[in-house]
Amino acid sequence: MIAGPSAAFLHGIKHAAGYEDDIHVITPPTKRVGAQRRLRVHHLDLQRDEMTGRVTSPGRTAWDVAAWLDPPVAVPIIDAMLSNGLITTAEFARQIDRHEGLRGWRRAAQVSRLVDGAAQSPAESRLRTRLMMAGIPRPVTQCPVRISRSLVLHPDLGWPEWQVAVEYDGQWHDAPGQMHRDRQRLNHLTAAGWAVLHVTSHQMHHEFSRVVGELRTTLTTRGWHPRRRPQPLR
Repeated sequence: MIAGPSAAFLHGIKHAAGYEDDIHVITPPTKRVGAQRRLRVHHLDLQRDEMTGRVTSPGRTAWDVAAWLDPPVAVPIIDAMLSNGLITTAEFARQIDRHEGLRGWRRAAQVSRLVDGAAQSPAESRLRTRLMMAGIPRPVTQCPVRISRSLVLHPDLGWPEWQVAVEYDGQWHDAPGQMHRDRQRLNHLTAAGWAVLHVTSHQMHHEFSRVVGELRTTLTTRGWHPRRRPQPLR
């Protein structure tokens, strides 16, 4: 039975796996499969409602992704499953309860606290997850900011209580005309009293500690008081 991120790919989440990635499969504990190149075998029992053809059901797929993968990898996949209507938040929560105490349950429970189906890109989901794991309070995804009666902007991540926003700048921001639109958005937000931080792909991969530090300083300046010890950055 194809499972985990491989199953998520077959359910339509194209960023869940690449053609060069290992293929995850589940076989019954009684059936031993020898080591094979690019095949990741999990010996587990499945219930009938956890199987769809030769692929695990969306609910079971979400559980396996959450239990097997690190949160910054798992959350973007499950965010997309939520956004695409493959699962609901309530169904995912039932999966967590159903497998309580099993291997990977604590990791899956952590993932369940981090997911958000309103995210619009894997990079945005990954950024939000890593920020929260670093001790930053949960942001509002696609945060609505009313600029005027006819204009509402939606920065990627926002903290309305402190009027702080984060925008992720992917490659598409280099498209013709996009810089002009980005500058307009920035001007509107700052004129409305918001502080806006931009995060690039390079910063997320190579300067993430600096990103967290700058955001923490901005939030603190605007009245946020850290209450818990941050987790190690990933």
